Amino acid sequence: MPRNAVATGVVDFVLNPEEMAGELAALANHIEAVPADPAVVFKNAAVLKSILAVVHERCGVDFTHYKASTVERRLARRMALQRLNTPEEYLKLLEQSPQEAHELFGNLLITVTEFFRDPSTFASLIENALPAMLTGRHSGDPIRVWVPGCSTGKEVYSIANRFV
Repeated sequence: MPRNAVATGVVDFVLNPEEMAGELAALANHIEAVPADPAVVFKNAAVLKSILAVVHERCGVDFTHYKASTVERRLARRMALQRLNTPEEYLKLLEQSPQEAHELFGNLLITVTEFFRDPSTFASLIENALPAMLTGRHSGDPIRVWVPGCSTGKEVYSIANRFV
C-alpha cells in the first residue's frame, strides 16, 4: 500500500520509519504555534485573493467562488507542511514556486479517491468480489465495507447501495 499511495502523487512526505516520528513532532509543534481557526489566519482578504489569483494564473482554475472555509482549511494545511505562519509568507512562496501552486491546486481539488475513476475496477468488484463474499450468508447477516482513505463515505455507500 505505501508504494500505491506514493504513486498517486498526493503524498506529502515519503519517509523512512525512523524519520516519521520527528516529522510528526515538527508538524505538531508548528500547528500549535498557529491559531487553530483558519478564519483568524486568513483575515486579510487581499492576501487570500492574491493567493487564489496565483493558482488561477498557474493552473487555470478560479477558486474564488469555492466555500471560504474549505479554501482556508486547505491553505492552512499547505502552510503547515511548508512550516509557514502567515498567508503573506505563503503568498511569497507561491509566487516563487510554480510547484507549490500545483500542490495547492491539487489539495483544493481532492474530495474523493480515484476508486470510481476506474470503471473496470468497480465493475470487477461488483461482479466478482462482492458476490463471492455473499455466498453462504443469510439475508440478515451484516457485512462491513471499508474503503481505505475514503473521507466522505461515498465509495462505501455506493458499494452497499448495490445490494439494497
